[in-house]
Amino acid sequence: GIQKRGYWSFPGSVVGIYNNPDKEDAVRFKHTFNALSAELLFYRYGEPAGMRAEAAACSMCESRKRDKTRAVFATLTAAGPTSWIGDPKDFSRAADASVEFVFCSMSRRAATDLRRTVRETWAGLLRELPFVALRFFVGLLEEGSTGGAADGVHEADVVELGVLESYRTINVKAFLMLDWAFDQFPHLQWLLRHDDDVYLRPLPVLAQLRARPPVRYIWGSFDHGSTVVRDPGHLHYNSYEQCPEHKHPFFGDVFPPYARGHLWAMSADLLGEVVKAWRVDVVNIGDVDAKALADRLPHPDDPALGIVLANLVAQGLSINLDDRDFNVFSLNPSCNSTFSNIHERTWVVHHVSSSVMKCMWAIDEEASSSSTVGPGLPDLCPCSGEVPEEEDSEMYSGTPFSYPKSRFNEG
Repeated sequence: GIQKRGYWSFPGSVVGIYNNPDKEDAVRFKHTFNALSAELLFYRYGEPAGMRAEAAACSMCESRKRDKTRAVFATLTAAGPTSWIGDPKDFSRAADASVEFVFCSMSRRAATDLRRTVRETWAGLLRELPFVALRFFVGLLEEGSTGGAADGVHEADVVELGVLESYRTINVKAFLMLDWAFDQFPHLQWLLRHDDDVYLRPLPVLAQLRARPPVRYIWGSFDHGSTVVRDPGHLHYNSYEQCPEHKHPFFGDVFPPYARGHLWAMSADLLGEVVKAWRVDVVNIGDVDAKALADRLPHPDDPALGIVLANLVAQGLSINLDDRDFNVFSLNPSCNSTFSNIHERTWVVHHVSSSVMKCMWAIDEEASSSSTVGPGLPDLCPCSGEVPEEEDSEMYSGTPFSYPKSRFNEG
């Protein structure tokens, strides 16, 4: 928390902490906090002030142009496809040109039930908004595998990307998704990437993004200091070719900051920079198949995007990395979890099944029709499950994550 302290007491307080063996953890946490603060400041302010101001002005002008263009296409398509004169494909392209927010869901090909449940629950709120689109992204079937109509991949909101459905190729799949969305929705303002197993309350997310400047901006729940796995037998293995060693002064060989993929949002100008970098990388690597390409890129997809952003910053680009809203994310679908639990301010819950998603939607739907809803959001704890606790680290084996619930859940 924030404490009020007089200046003259501050040096003595610091000396007292550093000389007290019982305060070793406090010193380590302060070092970590200072390192993270310096990193975020560098991301945001590493570019000279004049260049930042020019980039912000250009991005805001482009944003205004996109607003006007979307309004034109929204007028053209307002009467619906039945009143459209001309090729139906032209109507679809015009409708996509009017979209401001694009929800891109990374989905497994076999996750038909989850996609159906998303459509039947929280995605119904998006269908009521003409400036919003939702697409699910799946990979290709492996040769000889069975599939077809039962996969549900021929639904209008499902996009089949040109990469085999495999966890080891998820990095290529994620960048193909961003590339596809950037081209398909030419006047979008925000891209929201999420997993298919999340329960989302989209309206507060959209309201928040509307209030944020769309200038080289990414919002989400960030991981700062995730260790790079170098064990070839591990699912998250990265060779030194895929991910060169990065020696952080406190954390060692770690990834740069990256947004966890259960939900993040990115402004159109930053998305354009990411897609441009992706296309350059593909050209430089040469003509290889998707699996070979995946083995050359960082893995998995979330840290891979973090590395792209870090490279853009190293090249002189300033990026507004907004990680201030950690407590609206619940990484665990439990109200009893020590770490990142469900509470009354939760906007998104990760790792939910179809049945849990339906349960949460029923609570929200009932609350929306009630005239006695109190402050905060409806309580999702009746749908909560039990989640095995992870250990804090190897250093503190057997110790669960320290997470002061009362502090983070305050209004």
